[in-house]
Amino acid sequence: PNLNVGEVKAEWRFQIERFVQTTGHNPTHLDSHHHSSFFSAELFRGMLELAEEYECAIRYPYTSVYSDIEEASRHAPHLLKEFDLRHPDVFISDFYDDGATQDALLVIIRSLGDGVSELMCHPGYVDDAFVNESIYNHQRERELKILTDPAVKQAIQASNIELITFAGF
Repeated sequence: PNLNVGEVKAEWRFQIERFVQTTGHNPTHLDSHHHSSFFSAELFRGMLELAEEYECAIRYPYTSVYSDIEEASRHAPHLLKEFDLRHPDVFISDFYDDGATQDALLVIIRSLGDGVSELMCHPGYVDDAFVNESIYNHQRERELKILTDPAVKQAIQASNIELITFAGF
């Protein structure tokens, strides 16, 4: 895209600073809507520079349902090595929309290997105002129900999985 990376980075910084002002602390990690920070090496470098500056982890969707991320496979690995920031070892994007089922989540849980894995999910409650703001709305309530189901909790425990936040690694 024809973006001014300096302007994008300034906007990201503004959003981070607003977060810091509101919460009183740095974010635990940085990411971008629809993984837009991975669309070019320059954008990703800008995101990594900010993560380094604010001493936080970075989301790294190594595998993703988004075709634009395939472009990232050319520049992201060497930039990650250059910056050496904390990031999950595995990014799981399959638990989304029609793929967000209890059976699918149980398969994901049982197939996790060693290391830190991030499951992309969008759980939440939906009110009338939110329905008008997002096309991905009632799916959030379904995801929340699945993620908090006792069978899922049992599978997590049986697999000796420790649930953590980005601050936890």
